[in-house]
Amino acid sequence: ARVCAPAWVMLSLLLSLVLSVVSALPISSSLLEAISQDRPDSAVFPSPPEPHHVSPFGMEVAGAKQTNKFWSNWAVEEGRWMPIYPMPYVLQMASPANLMISRCHDPMVVYGDNSTNGAEKIRYYFSPTINEFGLGTAEETNLTNLDLIIVKEGLFG
Repeated sequence: ARVCAPAWVMLSLLLSLVLSVVSALPISSSLLEAISQDRPDSAVFPSPPEPHHVSPFGMEVAGAKQTNKFWSNWAVEEGRWMPIYPMPYVLQMASPANLMISRCHDPMVVYGDNSTNGAEKIRYYFSPTINEFGLGTAEETNLTNLDLIIVKEGLFG
């Protein structure tokens, strides 16, 4: 016959195991404090063949640059005139004085197959740039492609 321990015994054993593991960890003053600043094992985390550094372009903001903005592509030279996708909109700078805006009501959906992520599953979707309307300046400007400059950066933009 099979004998089962009462639930409270199992729970107390599990709790003692967790406490012994936690007590073996180094004590830190903060959960946000780094455990280590050593380079990770290169066998597990290989470095890329060459560094991928994208320098800021057209920016007068000093110091570190925030990179988690929906418009961050506009702050590097390669992405200056590329569209950005704050869904459901598509925004694209046609010129420094003309912002084109699209809102796709039906995004294009591409399905996978057995060799990718599985049949009948959405592999990716996108909204095409169709420039439904634009925002621009009514007065004459002397802006060139290099004159679009980011002068301030805040928490929300």
